Amino acid sequence: MASSPSLRFRGRREVHQVISHGRRFRHELGRIAWGRVPDIRGARVLFVVSTAVAKRSTDRNRIRRQLLEAFRRQWRLEPFPVAAVVSVDRAVAGFPSRKRNLLAAGLARRLSVLASRP
Repeated sequence: MASSPSLRFRGRREVHQVISHGRRFRHELGRIAWGRVPDIRGARVLFVVSTAVAKRSTDRNRIRRQLLEAFRRQWRLEPFPVAAVVSVDRAVAGFPSRKRNLLAAGLARRLSVLASRP
């Protein structure tokens, strides 16, 4: 089992480094910036849900928690060394929680494949 189950970034410097130097792609959840890390213990993920997505902080936090937990469940099945920052799109707020969970798990699988490529 991996020794970093929380998958949390340790500060703004790490987030900025992934955003400025990482690779990017679009996903149904939003814009993803990601990069490989040397070890699974360095795996990180951050879901950014802005006020444009949901005005109320409780709604933003709920979306963030749901996405993170679905991503974390998939990551624990097969850990991979990736740091990712996900800027969630406005449309995601209207999705049912089940669809959000499936999208987050699908994102984890896609990042796993991308991380395993040379």
